[in-house]
Amino acid sequence: MPVFRLDDRLVFPPVHLAEDGLLALGGDLRPERLLLGYTQGIFPWYAENLPILWHSPDPRMVMTTRDLIIQRSLRKAIKHRPYELKMDTAFGEVLRGCAEVPRPGQTGTWLIPEMVDAYTKLFELGFAHSVEAWEGDALVGGRCSRARRMRRRSRSSGACGSSTRGASSWSTVRSTPITSSGSVRTRCRAPII
Repeated sequence: MPVFRLDDRLVFPPVHLAEDGLLALGGDLRPERLLLGYTQGIFPWYAENLPILWHSPDPRMVMTTRDLIIQRSLRKAIKHRPYELKMDTAFGEVLRGCAEVPRPGQTGTWLIPEMVDAYTKLFELGFAHSVEAWEGDALVGGRCSRARRMRRRSRSSGACGSSTRGASSWSTVRSTPITSSGSVRTRCRAPII
């Protein structure tokens, strides 16, 4: 099956034509294209100095709540509420933290500068959000996600996290909405310290 080349038109090929999850290359990261892609289960994932690669893996990751294991140390942290959760007060800082978290076995990140700019535009338009864990005046962790609807808290679809001392794990568990079927839908799982 071919990989399709995108141009300026705001269209994607049908997702069933993806080969090993890769559907298309090219196009741009303007908000309209990102939102159109996300509504069809298509997202950009590429590295610096490469063309934009658009993916639609089948199946997507679906984690049921019965599969979620919260370690004892995290359960204790949740019980003691060591952090204050805030929403959308430090989106750029959380996103930069996600981009800079070292990942074992990887030399880089998918959050290259163009992606950071694109997600920042989505945030400014109300289509991306952050949940931050604060310890006093210090941002110690958080996650960013793309919203399904403008300016509404909704299920995340694509998340990243960064933290110190497990604050991002804490914020994720405390703030992750569960779907009516008892599952958490996400496109990727970023390492959370």
